[in-house]
Amino acid sequence: MSEPTPLHSKTIPITAPLSREQNQLLEFVRHIQQQMMMHTPPTKYRIQEPVDRPWLRGSDLPVCPLKLAMDTVREDQRINYTTFNQDFFTGTGSVIHAVLQKWFGVSGTLYGKWECSQCHTLYPKKSKKEDNIGMLGPVFCKCKPIPVCCEYVEFAPAGIETAPGFKGHIDGLLLIQGRYCVLEIKTTDGAKVGKRRVDGPDPKHELQATAYRFTIPEFLELDESLFWNYFLVIYYDRADPKNNAPLAVPYRPELFQEQVDVYAKTMRRIKKKNYHLIEGICKYPDDNKYCPYNALCFSPQRNQLIEELLPGYLTGGM
Repeated sequence: MSEPTPLHSKTIPITAPLSREQNQLLEFVRHIQQQMMMHTPPTKYRIQEPVDRPWLRGSDLPVCPLKLAMDTVREDQRINYTTFNQDFFTGTGSVIHAVLQKWFGVSGTLYGKWECSQCHTLYPKKSKKEDNIGMLGPVFCKCKPIPVCCEYVEFAPAGIETAPGFKGHIDGLLLIQGRYCVLEIKTTDGAKVGKRRVDGPDPKHELQATAYRFTIPEFLELDESLFWNYFLVIYYDRADPKNNAPLAVPYRPELFQEQVDVYAKTMRRIKKKNYHLIEGICKYPDDNKYCPYNALCFSPQRNQLIEELLPGYLTGGM
């Protein structure tokens, strides 16, 4: 009986010189990739995602008064156009977040609610006798012959009296030495992990985590003394999880309180249509390249375009 042909002997060389059909195929694929990678893709490649009403969102900090105003007045036609780059990196980050949450849960330090991916049972189950705010992982559901490791459900503070309009999702809440610690996870490339290890957290990320640390005690109705006066921001290399930078950042509530005040002041100006008092915060296009108004704000016709959206922006309502 003859031996089967090794798999590697069946491979077809794809190095130069390429055939005419190979070149045609690659040219077509490159064209598709070019369209996917365009920062503002053609209409037929756009994926529209409806946007919720303007909130004071942790992930959108610092507050941009101009974006908030344009989102508010365009409530009936507000649409986010998701680009390939944004979708790729956001999707990659979400998958890595889920893996890290699973393994922080396995470590026995991640606190919160947990959901079975098979039967969707939420743990801890509601009980009048026990604390049902959350529980430490790992949590296993017995709906299958082999227990299912449950997925972490992020705390989502909302309805905060001290921060009206706030919404957000916290990556994790660790229970360390009897006190809670907010965990914020960021994925990036290896070089930026090294930079954060030396320079400390990106100010935007510090502000985001500060907002979560500010709101979570009130949301869970827990005393401040039960929380660390620091929070953790951990940067992970997308290509190598061993390359990471955990940072214990001092909690400075005044940083978020300032944003609460900016949000409240901007909403009052929007209500009165005092658009001439509202400005953006970006100095350069790369300051927030995924903002839906990025192209508008750095267009040569910027003021005229904003005036169309916010009548009175140039004239003060006169």
